[in-house]
Amino acid sequence: MNYKKVFSKAVTALGAIALVWGFTACGNKSTDSNKTTITVSIPPIKYLVDRISGDEFDVNVMVATGACQETYEPTPSQMKDVAKSKLYLGISELEFEQKWIDNIKTNNPELKYTNLSEGVRMVEGSCSHEECEEHGHEHHHGGMDPHIWLSPANYKAMATATLNELVALNPKNKSTYEKNYIKLVASIDSIDAMAKSKLANLKIKKFIIYHPALSYFASDYGLEQISIEKDGKEPAADYMKRLVSQAKEAGIKTIFVQKEFDLSLIKSFAGEVGATIEPINTFAYDWPESTNHIINALYSANR
Repeated sequence: MNYKKVFSKAVTALGAIALVWGFTACGNKSTDSNKTTITVSIPPIKYLVDRISGDEFDVNVMVATGACQETYEPTPSQMKDVAKSKLYLGISELEFEQKWIDNIKTNNPELKYTNLSEGVRMVEGSCSHEECEEHGHEHHHGGMDPHIWLSPANYKAMATATLNELVALNPKNKSTYEKNYIKLVASIDSIDAMAKSKLANLKIKKFIIYHPALSYFASDYGLEQISIEKDGKEPAADYMKRLVSQAKEAGIKTIFVQKEFDLSLIKSFAGEVGATIEPINTFAYDWPESTNHIINALYSANR
């Protein structure tokens, strides 16, 4: 018996089950209520809609937490909910959207698509992954780094754009949306202030992460992000050797890795460096919790 193939099929099946659970956890059920449906690309955008609207809308999340957005394909149920949606809030630099948004627009000509990265100062960066854990395939695209929501300043700009779209969709609830928006912005500002306080005087200003998702976050707080992944690929041996030396010289004792990636390469690297591994969830629905986790982990590791 080819145990490798049996194991691979089992992992794939479990991944599919986990993905279904992920949609449920994000509130991404088929929308059968009388509420207006809005589609969003990722869970952090659903968080904005929920907080500003006060749970007024059914929100269809296309790519759930833990899913590989570069390789994900929408389900028939999701596409049915897209067809019912009055608004799509997305980030055009996400590879998922670059692959699917033209098809979605063509099949839903009445659907309003709003790109929440519009007006945000973008930075260059690949968001291609050679190895999302459940797929193991290569997917590459150049261009701009899509991880804008991981910067509190950018997330606040996304909140403002979301408020404007919800007011345009349902003007009669403008007052409620604005009150909720003020509370949301206060929460984001509080997290930003905490980050500035904790990260300003770190002893070590560099940090190592598997996939370079924290470019905007690092720029906000004067930190230097060092990526293990190189141009969307697993790094060559000579690069890893240099990275081990660099990490030891800088005194880096924590390696950050997103939950959707295989930890096997990271464990080997962390062992050589003498560092611990800190999983982070960059696509989490609960943006305050996940951002606080990143801030506190950096503070604990680098102070």
